[in-house]
Amino acid sequence: MKFNEPLTDHVPASQLLKTSGGGIDFIYDHDVYWPALNALCEQRQKEYRERWERAGKKIGESEIYLKGGDEGSVETSGNDGDATVQK
Repeated sequence: MKFNEPLTDHVPASQLLKTSGGGIDFIYDHDVYWPALNALCEQRQKEYRERWERAGKKIGESEIYLKGGDEGSVETSGNDGDATVQK
């Protein structure tokens, strides 16, 4: 086990902050960052809800489907309770 190895041995310096031995001088600006993050979260929530509504508003829907993954919607068929995948 090795401790305190330079981070640049594992991550390119172009992806590291200067304080960690990299070349990025990141300056946090709340007035820029926060509205952009809120807009992204609102868009994702809207898309998530639209997928849930299209799938029939069922409890237990696939999280992968709801988040836009490549898995289809889960739909309960008939009275036997078997789950089927709908793409």
